[in-house]
Amino acid sequence: MRGRQRGGPHRLQNPRDDQDDPRHGDPTSVGGARPNSDASTRIPQAGGLRAQTGWTNGRSVERMLDFLWCQGQVMVAGRHGRARHWDLAERRLPEAVRADPLPQEEIVTRAAEHALRALGVARPIDIERHFTRDRYPGLAGVLDGLCRSGRVRQVAVEGGDEVWYAHRDVLDLAAEPAPGWEPRSTLLSPFDNLICDRERTVRLWGFTFRTEMYIPRHKRQYGHYIMPILHGDRLIGRLVPRMDRRAGVLEIEGVFPEAATAGDEATIRSVAQSISDLAAFAGARKVAYGEKIPASWHPTLTTHVTMDTSSPLPTP
Repeated sequence: MRGRQRGGPHRLQNPRDDQDDPRHGDPTSVGGARPNSDASTRIPQAGGLRAQTGWTNGRSVERMLDFLWCQGQVMVAGRHGRARHWDLAERRLPEAVRADPLPQEEIVTRAAEHALRALGVARPIDIERHFTRDRYPGLAGVLDGLCRSGRVRQVAVEGGDEVWYAHRDVLDLAAEPAPGWEPRSTLLSPFDNLICDRERTVRLWGFTFRTEMYIPRHKRQYGHYIMPILHGDRLIGRLVPRMDRRAGVLEIEGVFPEAATAGDEATIRSVAQSISDLAAFAGARKVAYGEKIPASWHPTLTTHVTMDTSSPLPTP
């Protein structure tokens, strides 16, 4: 496979015929979709992918599918467990989507509106880093046009004089939340879009976050897998879980509230519910707590997590 990092592969080497094109699914499988493990077998037979080394060694098929997906040539057509089944986009998308390509300005306009709806408020640099990353030619003119149409407005964010933008749909939702909505706590993935831009996370929430899974154990400040705690509209701390699947135990190695976190009973109960949700999602039968739990939090967490809890983790 030959290709550029952003342009994707130009072609697959030596395809014998259309039947061997790894983009095509097997007509005998459901809807023609194929798992990527099948492509791993078929591609070498069709002339193969060049041997790789380094970070992507042994991941040629995964990288190829990623390139084709970014180009819009293939898409995920279904899942079986954790395996994704791929098929040609042209066979899965409706005709209206497969019509003539949109003009560049319309593409940037739609992408910018999508990014603004997802981000809530954003500077131009935030939009550039979101959705169709680094592919917003003429963004300044597009934002001016959206402001003139009333679909986007300039807004102010405390703490600086940058120009921020918000979409009309977001402003309407902020003014009148959906019926029945109320703030709650949830545990964010370390890769959640809300915090993936570390500089923006610090700017909006004053919350400095970094992953430590690639840091040697003795140099970690918190732990291997750190989940930020979102409580209402604030990031109030970090939680470090570890799932022992063999024992069916979700081990909470530590809870680290921010210095400004009140830690009142209602907040801790809300975090306890988020731990219950995580345990249910992971299929845990029990929750255990390590030693790095604030003393003022421990009684409420152990009482209000809605499942049996084991004794504290043994000291390694």
